[in-house]
Amino acid sequence: MAKKLRIGIVGAGRTPISCMEDALTIQKILDAIYRSAEAHAEVFI
Repeated sequence: MAKKLRIGIVGAGRTPISCMEDALTIQKILDAIYRSAEAHAEVFI
């Protein structure tokens, strides 16, 4: 369903709510959370 929504937004010429840069930032945070849990210590992004 999310795929159809995304295609609909792009096809309609509308701007998506979030951009690729936001997705990359969120992925970096998630990766840091997993690294921190694995190392049992804080990590830096």
